Amino acid sequence: MTLYNGYNDPNINLVDDLNKYAEKILKQHNISIKHKDSAYLDYMRYLHRRIPIKPRNILKSDVFSCPLEYENALKSMEQKIENGSNLNPYLTKSIDNGLFEDNLLNYWNIYHFHITDKLDNRNSKFSARSNMLLLAIVNDETVYMLQILPHNAENIWSRQEYLSIVHRNWPSLLGRCKIEGASIDQVLTDKEMGVLQKAQVNTFVAIGNDLYMPMGGGEAGDGSPINIVLKWNQIHNYLRRSEMILRDDFWNITKEAGFDGLIDKTQVKLTLHSFEINKYVITIVENSRLAYMLKYGRDKSITAIGYIDDIMDYMQG
Repeated sequence: MTLYNGYNDPNINLVDDLNKYAEKILKQHNISIKHKDSAYLDYMRYLHRRIPIKPRNILKSDVFSCPLEYENALKSMEQKIENGSNLNPYLTKSIDNGLFEDNLLNYWNIYHFHITDKLDNRNSKFSARSNMLLLAIVNDETVYMLQILPHNAENIWSRQEYLSIVHRNWPSLLGRCKIEGASIDQVLTDKEMGVLQKAQVNTFVAIGNDLYMPMGGGEAGDGSPINIVLKWNQIHNYLRRSEMILRDDFWNITKEAGFDGLIDKTQVKLTLHSFEINKYVITIVENSRLAYMLKYGRDKSITAIGYIDDIMDYMQG
């Protein structure tokens, strides 16, 4: 360690703290880890595959229809959607596989649900598997039901027809994906699209005369959702920046707040105490209950708030 104004620099690795936190949660849920040095990325991938539990409205496309023998099961699912029940049991069992990448979700933001009102005999965490699948887009307010298709339908995971359905029925969902002034010389077949997606090649989709980027953002070279990787990079870079600021200015911040007399100048360890999208809190753990709030402002400033109880009051206020 180096010395700063006669005091030891703090021992700090916020990225490692966050990854250890994520690794603990993933192990508790028996989720395998794909990125050994970026467990929080895997935790974000895990959350990305799951649907938050909350009530939602239902909208159906102009081509939506349900086979007669599945109508009762679909009605049961619709009640659960509107009541805010857990929809994750209807998804693929692979959502709990940390190595799994859902191409349909990653590229086009489309979930596929098994249509059933029964539980799986071998794993009650999930519904029974069905021969028919519901293809739908899900956001915080609405489940947009596109189609119901057989599980073994040709090119079911790469049908560009899905995006045409969205374009006709809910064009606002595609608004941010449209590429203005662009055109394409050759339109891919659904089979060709599927081959490219399996190889993590991000491609545009032509709908009429317009060209669109993947609704789900596409995939990185290792198959991870690009949007999730970008979020992880932002978090990683912010925490590394925070470490640098704390190492360089820790004792000045502490003295200005009048807290320097509370700290052992030779053994200072800072760890990530809690983590939110817009608030990052760091606390000294081995020597005292003193804490620092990292304000997520443009200047990424750090302010000494006080003791842990003060931090909790600040965050709840």
